[in-house]
Formats: sequence, structure tokens, C-alpha cells
Amino acid sequence: MEKVASLISGGMDSCTTMAKLVLDGWEVYPIYVNYGQVASSEEVKAAKKYIENLQKSNKNLHDIEIVQLSLPFLKIAMTGSRKVTNINEEDFHTMEAKKVDWVPARNIIFLTVASSYCGMLDCRNISIGAYKEDEMPPYPDSSREFFDALEDALTKGMYGDKFNIVTPFVDSFKWDLVKYSKENNLPIEITWSCYEAGDEHCGLCRNCIDRKKSFQKANTKDPTKYVK
Repeated sequence: MEKVASLISGGMDSCTTMAKLVLDGWEVYPIYVNYGQVASSEEVKAAKKYIENLQKSNKNLHDIEIVQLSLPFLKIAMTGSRKVTNINEEDFHTMEAKKVDWVPARNIIFLTVASSYCGMLDCRNISIGAYKEDEMPPYPDSSREFFDALEDALTKGMYGDKFNIVTPFVDSFKWDLVKYSKENNLPIEITWSCYEAGDEHCGLCRNCIDRKKSFQKANTKDPTKYVK
């Protein structure tokens, strides 16, 4: 059984990716990176609950490892996501709005942190919840081309041991993850997508809007509770 360090944020993308690896027979070690994001408490809570649910029937899923990073510049960058809430539908999916929403180098940092974690596991596989976006090109650090380049860099930087970045949904749309969850009875309702913290999703940030649309396009009832 192959090992994989699975980056998990508590959101539907990373949780569904992790669940697919578990169902496909991987030995999965979840890792959560806390860099001071606003919703970290809700994300961790969702990730732990999701993992506990899967562990009831799958013994090859290990407990979550939480990595605390002191990266204040990332925390500052993340606040930019609030600038794209409460705007009209036409402007929401412009490249300008998307650039504001993007956290520079976040995936690069997360994947390299996970590669270090792999050293403790004697593992050379890392998963990340990447998917195909339907309305514009992906973020620059969420494409298969980017992952291929980083695989090569990690391999060269770690004594030549071949690293693999596992992205089972990179060619699937977000609503495909909803369908996969429904088909496999996965607890997608547990996941947390919102940029904000609270008892309910805000319903206004990019992640909330994308979450709503994914259920609509999957023709599946959305169990998420939103403020708006």
C-alpha cells in the first residue's frame, strides 16, 4: 500500500481528494497548514470531523497532522479575498478579481512543507485538492503544468527521490466532486469552504459562491447553511 501526504484545508476540494485516495487504497496521512487564516478554527474543525467520519470504515486513514507556520505576509495577503465579495456576477469572474483573491505562492509553500513531512513518513507522494475551473484559466499554482514542474524541482532537491503530486480531480470540474461525494456517500456537508469564521458560511465570498454553484450544476441539494 502506497503512502501519500494529503494536504487538507477542511474544504470540499481537499476533503474529497483525500477521500478518493482512501477509497482507492492509499495509506493516507492528512496534513493541515495553519498560517493564520481567518477561518482556521472552522477549517480544522471540519477537517477533523471529516477524517473521523471516514476512519469509521477505513483504517488506512491516519489522524491529521497540523503544521503551524509563522508567515504573517500570507495572512495579510489572504485578507485580499474580502475585496471580491459583494460584487456583481459579471465582474466576479474577471481576471482582475481573481488576482485579488489569489494568495501568492501559497501552494508552493504548502507543497514544499508537505515534502518535508514526507521525509518523516518515508513517502514521496503528496496530494492537493486541485480541480478544473470552468469559467477561466486556473490559478497559476493549481495547474497540472505547475505541479509537473514542482515535482521535478522536489525530486532534484531531495536526493533524486521521485516525488509525485497526486491530483485525481485536476481534469474535473468542482461539480464533479459534488457528484463523486454523493455517489460514494461522502460527508460533503461537513466541509468548510468560507473565508470567514462563524456558525454558517457567509455566502458572499468567492469560495461560498463557487460552492453554491457546484451544487447547482451537479443538480444536488446544497446542505450548507449560508448567512446570505
